[in-house]
Amino acid sequence: MLKVECPRCKKLQTIKKKVCQACGQNLARQKLTYVTRVCYKKQNGNYGYIQTRHPGKSLEDVKRFEFEQRQKLKQSREEDSYIWLSQVFKTYCDWMAIKNPNWAHECVRMSRDMLQLLGDMPASKLRRARVLALRNEIKARPHLRTGKEISNRTVNAYMAVGRAAYNYIDPGGYNPFRALGKLPEPKVIEYLTEEEEERLLSVAKTRFPLVWRFIVVSLGTGFRKSAVLNLRRSQVDFINKKITIVQKGGRVHTIVLLDTVEAILKSIPDDGTDYFFFNPKTGRPYQDLRNGFNQCLALAGINKPFRRHGLRHHVAYKLLKAQRNLKLVQDVLGHSQIQTTTRYLSMLPEDYREQMKCLELPSAISTNSTERPKLRVVSEK
Repeated sequence: MLKVECPRCKKLQTIKKKVCQACGQNLARQKLTYVTRVCYKKQNGNYGYIQTRHPGKSLEDVKRFEFEQRQKLKQSREEDSYIWLSQVFKTYCDWMAIKNPNWAHECVRMSRDMLQLLGDMPASKLRRARVLALRNEIKARPHLRTGKEISNRTVNAYMAVGRAAYNYIDPGGYNPFRALGKLPEPKVIEYLTEEEEERLLSVAKTRFPLVWRFIVVSLGTGFRKSAVLNLRRSQVDFINKKITIVQKGGRVHTIVLLDTVEAILKSIPDDGTDYFFFNPKTGRPYQDLRNGFNQCLALAGINKPFRRHGLRHHVAYKLLKAQRNLKLVQDVLGHSQIQTTTRYLSMLPEDYREQMKCLELPSAISTNSTERPKLRVVSEK
């Protein structure tokens, strides 16, 4: 609302009034002081107004000021109703810390990196083009630990965290991370030979006992790295010989407790915590045993690329080689779909001669005579 101030009684009048309604002062030929009064809604639901005096300013400047002030108030009201990107990621990470603590720290790290590149903004203002640019920025950045180029698998994991965060806040609603398409990921299956496995276990047992226990438990369960390092005593049932964990996606997975794994877990002293692989320096479970594991590989003479997750692939390789039962591998590794397990079929040897011997037909081969049978010609009558 735009008003003028009477120079005599200081009463506010509408700009259409030529004479002050209180004192009768003529306002037509006076240097008027304009006053703007902009109404807004408070957080408690009540209404207030902002009143500003403009002495010595023209009517056009005052109208322009009033318009800009109304726009700022409107924008601030919209921003107060927005859900910000930092709130989206924080809410999702808090929920993931309860649902799947093994994956929560990775979600926090990826969310922090994306917020650093995007900046905090209203979640509804993030567009698909900006997300595509974000994916390219993540791909172009060097790896903080190795300095090498970030793999497509890691970039896809960043996009999956963003997509899951939006879906958790508003299922089925606006999601700029949806339908982006995955970058091609190389299907690398890592496994060891029997000699390499023996050398690795021998070196780890003598030089790095903690890494040795990690390798034995991984080979005896087929669990992922995070599941082994975060394994709790309450998850192991020594009476019924079972181990129950929560996998990615919140799925409950139960496997048989082998005697070797049972002996290793019982040999770990109880330090008053619920974790088997507890780090007393940090007060939390070990997050990674990368340095010790890589030293074991170097001392064992294993020069090919082999990650900690390769132990899980090695378990699938040994099961397929011994049993050739794809359903067994799926149950042990805890895959929800059989299509995920079929990629391990490429590890089997390509020589199928032994497997195809069951198709032999010995009775169809004549061994009595080596002469070719002669055809009898029947003459026509």
